[in-house]
Amino acid sequence: MKLTLDVGGSKTRGFLYAENVVEQIEIRGGFGKAEDVDGIESTLLLALKKRFGDNCDKIAAVAVNLGGKNKGQILRTVSTAFPFAKISIYRESEGVLAKRIMRAHNANILVMAGTGCIVFAQSLQGCRVLGGWGKDYGDDGSGYSVGIKAVRYCLKDLDSGNEKTSLLTKALFGVEK
Repeated sequence: MKLTLDVGGSKTRGFLYAENVVEQIEIRGGFGKAEDVDGIESTLLLALKKRFGDNCDKIAAVAVNLGGKNKGQILRTVSTAFPFAKISIYRESEGVLAKRIMRAHNANILVMAGTGCIVFAQSLQGCRVLGGWGKDYGDDGSGYSVGIKAVRYCLKDLDSGNEKTSLLTKALFGVEK
């Protein structure tokens, strides 16, 4: 059996390849922190052992995509969970993956939405990134960014003095003018 894991900030996703069967995997928990943090190793190790149980020894290879700085921690953890596996750790941003997907499917627009978000638009002038640069640079399009814009819109709506209040304002704040 072979395993791919995309270790992210809110969950770990992957695929388990066993003979001709591919099973999608999701493990809840923030393991892909951008910095070295105590506790990641033990928490992820417990989650992997719980998910794979007796099959841990049957995993022959593991490929991990990791965006954070904690490569050593993840390598130790995965090596402990799967002691007989060949382990490869990659550090590719969602942008690299997004461009590969666009090329593979000959797409002009690609949206990868999760906790974070990245949008690529391909035109004759080239490829443009529309948001998705990460929290340090604005991460336009992320769930947080969209939520903040909605709350600001509703607060302005409440303060505007308009007779009609938007449905979103009513839903968020439960008020009518």
